[in-house]
Amino acid sequence: MKLSNGIWPALRVFFGIFMVCVYFAMAYLMLINFFKWGEGLAWFRYLLAGVFAVYGIYRAYRQVKGIDYYRLKDAKGVEEVEEESRVAIFIKEQLKQSNGNRIDNTNQEQSNEK
Repeated sequence: MKLSNGIWPALRVFFGIFMVCVYFAMAYLMLINFFKWGEGLAWFRYLLAGVFAVYGIYRAYRQVKGIDYYRLKDAKGVEEVEEESRVAIFIKEQLKQSNGNRIDNTNQEQSNEK
């Protein structure tokens, strides 16, 4: 069974929102000592609550802005990605040519010295 292309972005959005809720819920559970950890570990609970809350805020920001680091074509337009690829290929070709010229010049200089 093949899913249409339109379902994957919707699933990604749903999963992102679900995970943001999980991070905030874990921060809350750590703050109220839901897991009944001893009072000696209170500092660790607060640290974990802070980490979960900060990461939840970060994930929520990425979700709202539509930033998806592992899917560059979703975060940018296809044309932008293709343009960046063309620029990268051009730069690589220029570097290869300049390195090749340097090697050739070095070989010529060494043969001229002999």
